[in-house]
Amino acid sequence: MMDACIGTISFFLFGYCIAYGDDEQSNGFIGVGNVVLLSKDYNAFFFQWAFAATAATIVSGSVAERCRLDAYFFYTLCLTLWVYPIVVHWMWSNTGWLSPFNEDIQAIEGGVIDFAGSGVVHMVGGWSGLCGAYFLGPRYLRFDTTGQRSKVLQRQFAFGHNVPFQVLGTFILWFGWYGFNPGSTLAANGAMTLASKVAVNTTLAAAAGGATVALVERLVGGIWMIPAICNGILAGLVAVTGPCAVVKPWAAILIGITGGFFYWCSSNLLEKFLKIDDPLDAFSVHGVCGFWGVINTGIFAYDKADIAFAGYSDAVVNLSQGYRFGIQLLAAVVIAAWTLINGCIMFGMLRACKRLRISEEDEKKGLDMAEHGGIGVDMRRSYSVRPSRVLSKDELNNLKDDIN
Repeated sequence: MMDACIGTISFFLFGYCIAYGDDEQSNGFIGVGNVVLLSKDYNAFFFQWAFAATAATIVSGSVAERCRLDAYFFYTLCLTLWVYPIVVHWMWSNTGWLSPFNEDIQAIEGGVIDFAGSGVVHMVGGWSGLCGAYFLGPRYLRFDTTGQRSKVLQRQFAFGHNVPFQVLGTFILWFGWYGFNPGSTLAANGAMTLASKVAVNTTLAAAAGGATVALVERLVGGIWMIPAICNGILAGLVAVTGPCAVVKPWAAILIGITGGFFYWCSSNLLEKFLKIDDPLDAFSVHGVCGFWGVINTGIFAYDKADIAFAGYSDAVVNLSQGYRFGIQLLAAVVIAAWTLINGCIMFGMLRACKRLRISEEDEKKGLDMAEHGGIGVDMRRSYSVRPSRVLSKDELNNLKDDIN
């Protein structure tokens, strides 16, 4: 909720300006001009605001259950005001140094394809989340080996608080993806065939990612791990977000399969070997699969007709396959580096000022109690109704005597 509130104001005041700005004043690195939406480009702002809020929300999964709320507000402000808009400018503006929409591009030829934001949105959120998880450290007893962890806590670390809600949330996100990916055609009239293709590719990748993780979990762990399957679906969605308009449906299935596998490998690497506690696997889903989503365009976007059909210029369409892969890889590495540098500054500064993590006692109580003044879900009955007439002890004894 606060991601939306803070992100809206900050993106309106300066974020949209930094992302797009005035083409005549902007440069390849940053947008300049158009502060507080002086251009009155309301349609573009509203659509891009949703992406900005999403990038900030991703981080919450990595810092869950132990991050101070004021620290949460601070990094949300930094992301929507600076980190995310800069990447948007590079990749999607008319003057960005990596943008396929820059007609005067000089740093590279053509431009980098990231149709709906595998790199721009998901990598920024995922790699920022990795920084947050690292600087916060693991949750209390998360990697305990001394036997202090109760069975209830052990189960919660493995499955989360409410598995049915996770499934419901996954379906809501999956449905929302049809607004992000097909919606990135930025038109309905005259673009429905492209939007339909994007929707099909999105669906195939999601299904393939979920099925892949389900099978791997069954073979390796011996169970159908529902939380991991949910993340496998999201991994497929993230991996296809960038290339969804420029690849064929069979390629979308392969992208989903590989995305699900990369998610599973990354999740296990972080948990079992690096001991980095990422409660919702936000980095593995969004950071790793976002990276894969950017570079796999250089592998599977081989048909020039598909790229032209997605609306890209001849300069982008006519790039060689090897060169396209090279600049896609370059973009992924640059976005990761930019996000990591800023993430380390943000979260490192908060930790140095001792404003990042809640106390151990507050963590045991839960953030609802520590930060919000009460538990979030109370299962107790609101009212307890007593019968209007209850016999006293003496009356009960007299009644027994009368019966006897």
